Amino acid sequence: MGSEPETPTRGAVVNAVLMATLIGAFIRAVHVVPVDFPLNDGGLFFAMTRDLVANGFAIPATTSYNGADIPFLYPPLGFYLAGIVSLTGMDLFTVFRFVPLIVSILTIPAVYLLGTVALPSRFAALLATVAFAVVPRSFEWLIAGGGLTRGLGMLFAILTLWAALRLERQPSARRVVVLGVLAALTALSHPAAVAITGIWLVVILVTARARRGRLFARFLGAATVAIVAVSPWLLDMLITHGVAGILGAAQSGSNLAASIQHLLGFDVTGEPYVTLIGVFALLGIVVRASSRDWRLALWMSVILIDPRSGPTYVAPIVACAAAIALTEIIVPRLGARDLASGMVWPDASIGGAARLTLAGVLVLGVAGAIAARTAPLTPLFALPQDTRAAMVAVADVTPPDARIIVVGGTGWWVDATAEWFPVLAGRQSVATVQGAEWLGKGTWEPAVDRHVELQVCAQESVECFAAWRAEYAPAAGFVFLPRGVPGFSESGAECCPALRDALPLSGYRVVFDQPGGTLLAVPGG
Repeated sequence: MGSEPETPTRGAVVNAVLMATLIGAFIRAVHVVPVDFPLNDGGLFFAMTRDLVANGFAIPATTSYNGADIPFLYPPLGFYLAGIVSLTGMDLFTVFRFVPLIVSILTIPAVYLLGTVALPSRFAALLATVAFAVVPRSFEWLIAGGGLTRGLGMLFAILTLWAALRLERQPSARRVVVLGVLAALTALSHPAAVAITGIWLVVILVTARARRGRLFARFLGAATVAIVAVSPWLLDMLITHGVAGILGAAQSGSNLAASIQHLLGFDVTGEPYVTLIGVFALLGIVVRASSRDWRLALWMSVILIDPRSGPTYVAPIVACAAAIALTEIIVPRLGARDLASGMVWPDASIGGAARLTLAGVLVLGVAGAIAARTAPLTPLFALPQDTRAAMVAVADVTPPDARIIVVGGTGWWVDATAEWFPVLAGRQSVATVQGAEWLGKGTWEPAVDRHVELQVCAQESVECFAAWRAEYAPAAGFVFLPRGVPGFSESGAECCPALRDALPLSGYRVVFDQPGGTLLAVPGG
């Protein structure tokens, strides 16, 4: 005769969540600590933080980044956080390494809170927390330099969803205010988080089974609190940039075809080996849908809004869905009791086969999370020190108003060379995409196309490159080609060796050729 399921003590819950958080913290630190520079991106946000601090923490009208007159419309909470931390004397580059890491770690216990109101048992909530901790998609873009804002957006989006479900379950005026404050913090953190969280709340309202009118009134009250909280910043943006400027920025950055591809392929975990958690999540969604509970499926649909941020922001939903499959199908069929009903802890009710299975999933998940840096086009790399030194050297041999063609040889979203060049070299990179989304769709889409064409030409011929320069950058006086094998390289080769050899034969003068990069002057420049 088996023993009865145990009711967990507060200490047991805290210890279990702490263990899951430590596992996730170790995984994330493995990628961040060994390098001496922010992972992948963050150059734009670095410049915006520096501008904010230099302006006495008053938001300037534009950012100095890349000399492109980019409006300072981005939600500023992350920049204020990084700027305040830098006042302690910490180097801003160090801030952009470790603040995103810390914020990403904080999202792990936040998922446990979400699980306690979105899932039927604490055991399921714990499994969701562990799944979230090890799924690469939950951290790979959050611990990068640009994760300064993405991480805060994720953290407050999770907490906002948790607060909304709590309010639905046990309404009170205090919980209305809490929901409103968390929604405001989400809006002040990341632009995609606003739309994604808003859709999550609409799904709750539409799928509510009782007292929908009262729930709508409470959500409306929370929205009022949020609007009041963000109104100082929002009014400042409206006065400075006008409605047209804000709406123009909101139109850029979407790609419906890519969104549908992510959703249909269920490319939402980033697991480099066997996509076990992804399979479990899909199974969990099917299980819920079969009982006419459509919330998980509808929450997943936010990928259609933003193929860039959507797969990251649905990571907590994926984790919850995987926990449902494990507690309602996988574990019970391995001899354990029904863990889906009641607030039970697994200690006395889960057998050896189930324990072994869960341990195997955990080991495979941790191994995959650590190996995520080997995935194609991964953001889990930092610019090598030699490349950074070569960028800094550009400032010594070029005029301050120099326009430079920076060839990274990869997709713009992992082109750390092009993004950090304006910061480290202090010169304008004519093909850098970052920041163009805030100049409207008419600027954003041509910038992406221009970058794609440049990378193609860099692999083809000098004639192609010359045609690109004549069309898009006739005033550019220099070309910068990084050396070394970048972390995202699928081929294991450095960028553009053919172009590096052919350009001097076509009249381009080599200004310097360092271990980290080659700078060439265009003919007649």
